[in-house]
Amino acid sequence: MTEETKLILDGIAGVKTELKNEINELGKNFDRKFEDIDKRLEDIDKRFGDIDKRFEDIDKRFEDIDKRFWDIDKRFGDIDKRFGDIDKRLEDIDKRFENTDKRFESIERNMDTMRFILENEIRDNIRLVAEGHLDLYRKMEEVLKTSNEKEIMFMRLKYLESEVRAIKDKFGIA
Repeated sequence: MTEETKLILDGIAGVKTELKNEINELGKNFDRKFEDIDKRLEDIDKRFGDIDKRFEDIDKRFEDIDKRFWDIDKRFGDIDKRFGDIDKRLEDIDKRFENTDKRFESIERNMDTMRFILENEIRDNIRLVAEGHLDLYRKMEEVLKTSNEKEIMFMRLKYLESEVRAIKDKFGIA
């Protein structure tokens, strides 16, 4: 090997050493930067872990809310069924009221007919009967008056007969 080759090899070795030193220095800087990046990534991981926990909490809360909504939905379903039952009952009551209304209308028609009969026939008949009774009462009064007069005459006659007997007895006439 020649001296030039040795010098070249020594120069290459020097460059090699410098490159190694530079690479080592770059590696250290790189390691530091990777450590910084690792720390930052760990911080980000922690933050994402916290966010994940928060999302899990929010998810649990949404599940609870979802359960509550299902319960509310079931309750509304029950209430809806109850309102359906109430609607059926009210329809039955409406039918009954319709039947009752029809009956009342029939009763009102009958009452109107009865009022008409009362006003036009029975009142006149009662008036006629009352007039007839008044005539009968007057006739009865006349009969009673005559009967009273007969009684008074009968009493006078009895009195006179007893007086005549007393006079006959006094004079001895038989």
